[in-house]
Amino acid sequence: LRLADGAPTGGAGTNGGALRITADGANVLVDRVRFSNNTAATGAAISNSGTLVVEGSDFVANVATTGAAAIQTNATGSTTLRGSSIREIRNDGVTREALRVLQGGVLVVENSYIDGASQLGAPPPTPTSGIRADRPALLAVRNSTLVDFTDRALDFVADGNTQVR
Repeated sequence: LRLADGAPTGGAGTNGGALRITADGANVLVDRVRFSNNTAATGAAISNSGTLVVEGSDFVANVATTGAAAIQTNATGSTTLRGSSIREIRNDGVTREALRVLQGGVLVVENSYIDGASQLGAPPPTPTSGIRADRPALLAVRNSTLVDFTDRALDFVADGNTQVR
């Protein structure tokens, strides 16, 4: 399955260009899907407030205007990214990141590849980072590769409730 060229419109809000999970009780499995050229303010490909598992999928050239070119995990959300790749992250904001997890959210990245290089090797217009986490409940990165970022591969703020693995 390929989800391409999506963008939220009208009353749908500004997040999740291809997939927007708004119910905190939702359970969603994304298996072998390619997300490309989707656009949103945040979570250009996916904005998640439920429980999301992404396996064997590819995110390429998705564009966020304020952050999270691939997936944004909101405060009530839990995202597991497994065996997937994120490439050519694009963001028209101040700093571009592939993944973002907000305060209280959960993000687990396993056996995945996140590449911060710009499309066709062009210099990025803004700094790039791989994962941006702001006081998540849990941030775990296992057996994954984060490469070619001009800012940071991992940028996070922790508090007394944050677990980092």
